Amino acid sequence: MKQLVLDMGVATGPTLASFLAGPNEAVLQHLQIWASERASMANRSPVPCYLWGVNGSGKTHLLMALREALREQGERVGWLDATVLEPLEFDESWSAVLLDDVHL
Repeated sequence: MKQLVLDMGVATGPTLASFLAGPNEAVLQHLQIWASERASMANRSPVPCYLWGVNGSGKTHLLMALREALREQGERVGWLDATVLEPLEFDESWSAVLLDDVHL
């Protein structure tokens, strides 16, 4: 009898590192710099960033990856998408508020 070792690691969500940028390299670089630990909350640009593109271009992947990158640094992030029926009350401690599927 032989045993096969199967990679059964815990599935991870989207990350900035796992995003296949293609023609969206500038967007990926912008978000990587914005989310970097060197860019503390006090030094981040307060200017909104709007991502748009066709279905399947990776907008949701990037937003979820950005949320996780910030959470890994101990930051709190607000999230709202079309599936949220009861939005959370705004929290001043959020370092960012991410909105997905704003067209819905």
